[in-house]
Amino acid sequence: MAGSTYLWSTGETTNCITVDEAGTYSVTVTDADGCFSVCSEEVAVNPLPVCTVTGDNTLCEGEASELCTPLVAGSTYLWSTGETTNCITVDEAGTYSVTVTDADGCFSVCSEEVTVNPLPVCTVTGDDLICRARWRALHASRGRQLCITVDEAGTYSVTVRRRLFQLLQRRSRCQPAAGLHRHWRQHPLRGRGQRALHASRGRQHIPVEHRRNH
Repeated sequence: MAGSTYLWSTGETTNCITVDEAGTYSVTVTDADGCFSVCSEEVAVNPLPVCTVTGDNTLCEGEASELCTPLVAGSTYLWSTGETTNCITVDEAGTYSVTVTDADGCFSVCSEEVTVNPLPVCTVTGDDLICRARWRALHASRGRQLCITVDEAGTYSVTVRRRLFQLLQRRSRCQPAAGLHRHWRQHPLRGRGQRALHASRGRQHIPVEHRRNH
């Protein structure tokens, strides 16, 4: 009003003031004739709605996580994805934010950054010869694997010590590759020009005599 003056309880002398605290604010208005009146307003400051985001924020490729903010009666939710529920499911890396507005119109914003890690490289190589057998045999010769037959899952190892090149665990129905299950060795001549040849098969040694013609 032209010719009027204003005096607020805060000491300000404009017709408008800005406040951000709860309390009662009064103003005295005086006109050009010296007449005045006093009025006041009580201001309440409501707390902001709770806004926190919970959920797994570190994922492996192919996984998903549910991000949630507390569910409060009368509040509304608006996620950066456009969803309006208090929980959302995500499977991509990025920052997800949500705006929570309570019944009084107060709102708060919070967010969560999600990281998606690539899967580690996983490849399996090696022979997978499997036989249905009651027995199993492992053979080794001069550090070279000749035959392995198994019918159970597990870890199998062979130990070669000194000149022993064969390790038997159990007898197998599955036969090693042709030509690999017999090892012949020749000994020096004995007595009257006889040679002993031995064929090894498993643990049995079959002596074979060979006579030279005189």
